[in-house]
Amino acid sequence: MKKMITAMMVLAISFTTIPANTFANEGDSIIPISAEIQIEKFAPFTGKVIGITQGDKQMAMVEATDGTRMQFVITADTYKLADVKISQGSELQFIYDLSKVDTSGGTPKADAVVASTPDPKETVYVGRFTQHPVSSALNTLVSRDNSLIIRGTGTESPVTQDGKTFFGSLVDQKLLVVYSIATKSLPAQTTPTKVVVLNDSVQVDNAASMPIVVNGTVVETTGAFTNDDNVIMVPVRPIAAALGYEITWESDTKTVRLGNTISFQVGKNEYTFAKMGPIKLHAPSVIMSERTYVPLDFFSVIVKAEQVTATEGHITINMNAQ
Repeated sequence: MKKMITAMMVLAISFTTIPANTFANEGDSIIPISAEIQIEKFAPFTGKVIGITQGDKQMAMVEATDGTRMQFVITADTYKLADVKISQGSELQFIYDLSKVDTSGGTPKADAVVASTPDPKETVYVGRFTQHPVSSALNTLVSRDNSLIIRGTGTESPVTQDGKTFFGSLVDQKLLVVYSIATKSLPAQTTPTKVVVLNDSVQVDNAASMPIVVNGTVVETTGAFTNDDNVIMVPVRPIAAALGYEITWESDTKTVRLGNTISFQVGKNEYTFAKMGPIKLHAPSVIMSERTYVPLDFFSVIVKAEQVTATEGHITINMNAQ
């Protein structure tokens, strides 16, 4: 009974009213929060899987070291970090939404948002972020609950849940953030090792209507399109020319070359950079209306542009992000 009361107390405090200007970042100005705002709260629960039920959806009964139990529903949208296996006897961490816990059956039950193997050297956080109100640096974001600031996205680009590079804005997306080192300030600050945009957040704008801006200048072209796999495809020649590349076409092999270091064959998901390859991207190149198109990540992965985004109504490619 005591354990159930404890669980109910946790649920009772899952939403709280926070006065404005509650949290400050060490060395920075106070980060304002609007008065009386309900904060969406995701929480971790770590324990051993003591039972698994199969049905329309897999359910895992998990027991913490203090004996507290929770039941987690494994849905199609549950993100399994590092392809973790959910099996009897596994020691796992589940992240769930405190506002969506069902207590009608006795043991609290919730959909698992993320499942992972606990790692003492690694922190897994789920939340929504907004642009840092003080810093203007690209991708410096503060979580809605003001507990975490992320500065950039590390060495890897943000990805969607199915592993594709995410080119949109991270603001207000539901993000999985993995990090190992953080400051002891409030909010904590870190550069994550992994950022995943979880499924219910991903939005793809109409790529065909988005102007393409290269190094600050709009490129005159027929525009982009989104293929059947939701991959944004862009015309390679006008963009590469705007970046200063000399483009050559070898008709006998349908090979496109950008300068002396980059090449690919149309119709194949094989791209070469400085004799390294073949490198696979989100889609093969294609020819449409006598133009050659490549997936947008061609310019981040192969061309090595520092900023490649498709957000705020336009596609942006900058070799040197400001």
